[in-house]
Amino acid sequence: MSRAASAYLRRLDRPTQERIRERLGAIAADPYGPHSKVLTNASGARSSRAGDYRIIFDIDPGEGVAWTSIVEAARDVREQLAALDLQSFVKLSGGKGLHVVLPIDGADWRTTKNFAQAVALAMTADDPKRYVAKITKSLRKGKIFVDYLRNSLEQTAVAAYSTRARAGAAVSAPVTWEELGRTKSGNQYTLLNLGRRLSGLKQDPWKDTGRLKQRLPDLRALRRR
Repeated sequence: MSRAASAYLRRLDRPTQERIRERLGAIAADPYGPHSKVLTNASGARSSRAGDYRIIFDIDPGEGVAWTSIVEAARDVREQLAALDLQSFVKLSGGKGLHVVLPIDGADWRTTKNFAQAVALAMTADDPKRYVAKITKSLRKGKIFVDYLRNSLEQTAVAAYSTRARAGAAVSAPVTWEELGRTKSGNQYTLLNLGRRLSGLKQDPWKDTGRLKQRLPDLRALRRR
């Protein structure tokens, strides 16, 4: 789908969007920021619970960043959140990076984006040689963009187990924090090998996401750290 078509689709109401995606046989499911409602896969089957609220931290590497550094960045996000008594999850993006996912008990767009931005800014303040919180390409060479903008009203982030609309049909695959260090890249799972991974899993890497109803803390708690 072209950028113009995608922009037009976002202006429509959700039921109309879903009908259009069903008719197009959409491959990539891209829910809107923290308000992940009902998604539709290529066959038109609905694949997520209504009422999921999740904040996304997109770990987006610049040119020349090693995979081990990307993994470390995701762990840094996890530590930032854990210090606020928030439990997070991680998945391969299906592209170059990782997504750290924070289930929450609902919040408005401004609150979620401001919180995500505060976490990103805290990381850049702690280690400005490794992290940036601005989308400007010229600032990102050799660094990691902690992309909090996924949580804006007009933005999307690829859903778990969705394929990416790019060569190779890589899948955005959830993993556990324990196995993250054994991964090789953000696009290592595809339509061709995902079945083998799923058949070897003893439990869902994200089995606890549905039960977590976490409230966001006051931003001042993050600024005091």
